[in-house]
Amino acid sequence: MTRTMLGAQILHLALSSSAAARIWVVATNGSDANVGTTAAPFRTIQHAVDLARAGDTVSVRGGTYHPGRLLLRHSGIKRAPITLRNFLGERPRLDCDASFSPPRYHRVELQSIDGWRKAIVWIVIEGLEITGGWDGIKLYNAHDVVIRNCSIHDCLSQGILGSGTRITIDSNVIHSVGVNPMGLREEEHDNKLHGIYGTGGR
Repeated sequence: MTRTMLGAQILHLALSSSAAARIWVVATNGSDANVGTTAAPFRTIQHAVDLARAGDTVSVRGGTYHPGRLLLRHSGIKRAPITLRNFLGERPRLDCDASFSPPRYHRVELQSIDGWRKAIVWIVIEGLEITGGWDGIKLYNAHDVVIRNCSIHDCLSQGILGSGTRITIDSNVIHSVGVNPMGLREEEHDNKLHGIYGTGGR
C-alpha cells in the first residue's frame, strides 16, 4: 500500500467519524431502552459511553447518578475526541459509592478496551461533579486527554490519578480527598493523599 493510499484511508476515517458524530443524552428519568436523544434519553452514563465513538458527545443532564465504576474504554481521534460532559446549563453529580470495606474501586476510569497496557486517547471530560470515588478519575496510559471544569471531592484516595502524555487538567476544583474512615492521621499510613498524582511524559 502506498503512503498516498494510506493517508487517504486515514483522512476518510477521520472525516467519516466526524460526519457520523452523535450526541447521546443521559437523564435520571431516562431508560437504556431509549434512543439516547433529549426527548428519549438513556438512564445510565455507562450505556452511553459504551456506545460513544470518535466525535461523539455524551451529554449528562442534571441530577445525581450512581455509576459505580464508570469505564471509558473507547478512544477518539485527533479533531474528533469522545466527550463526556454536562448538559448545557446543568450540573450532574456522579456519586461513585466506593468503600474500603468491602473494597469497591469505584471511580471514573479511562482504560482501553484492549487492556491497561494499551493507550486510550483523545477523551474530554468536562463539567461534572464527581464524588464518593476511590479516586475521582483514574487514567491508564492515557494520551491527549482533557479534564476541565469538574468538581472532584470526598474521594477515598486521589482526586485525579494515573499515567499518560499530554494530559490537560484545566479549571477543576479538587478538595476533601484522602478521606479516611478509620480516623488515622496521614503519617500513620502510607497512602499518598494527593489532589492530583500523575506520571508520564510531555
